[in-house]
Amino acid sequence: MPYATSAAFAHDWPDTVRLVTVEGAPHTGAWNADAYAYAYAYAKELAAFLAQHT
Repeated sequence: MPYATSAAFAHDWPDTVRLVTVEGAPHTGAWNADAYAYAYAYAKELAAFLAQHT
């Protein structure tokens, strides 16, 4: 899925969708851009999501 589609979806559904991006990384390339920062950002977002929905 192109990033623009994901961004539009997140924009249209802000109460439901949270889009996590890594600046300077292409779509699906976040891990390769900075594996540590991406893993940290992903873990942080996942923990927040689970805390909100459990």
